Amino acid sequence: MSYVTIEDAVATVIRKVKGYSLANVSVGDNRRIAEGVEQAVILRRGGPSTRRLLTLGDCWETRWVVNVELYIPVSDEIGTIRRTIDTEMQKLLDEFDKWPFLDGTSGVNNAEAISVAEAEEYILGSRWWRQVITLQVDELTEAVRAE
Repeated sequence: MSYVTIEDAVATVIRKVKGYSLANVSVGDNRRIAEGVEQAVILRRGGPSTRRLLTLGDCWETRWVVNVELYIPVSDEIGTIRRTIDTEMQKLLDEFDKWPFLDGTSGVNNAEAISVAEAEEYILGSRWWRQVITLQVDELTEAVRAE
């Protein structure tokens, strides 16, 4: 499996949440937030993935990291924006909790949010609030040994 497969599976789970679709969920494409959407999610590759042979030596565990960036436009009083971003972030976290195998993606053993950064102002043409979930995805694949 590849990182791209994992990233696509993460995007599929996000699109299950009401209010998220192909129009406002993208992989590394900032143009989504320039298109006047109410909120957007942009996926970006996280830190380095790790790979190790498990103790019994019959499978590899690959740990992928995906940054899930949630964007909310600055269009209201900061308290209102804060409640909006908190609500949207919780919806995403709840959906990831429902799909720990990323909707049955082959080889995915576990997917979980390992951190949520504090929201910060982000300027890209206009002002946005951005909050990032770091999602860790563990994949198991068969290890074949030459005899």
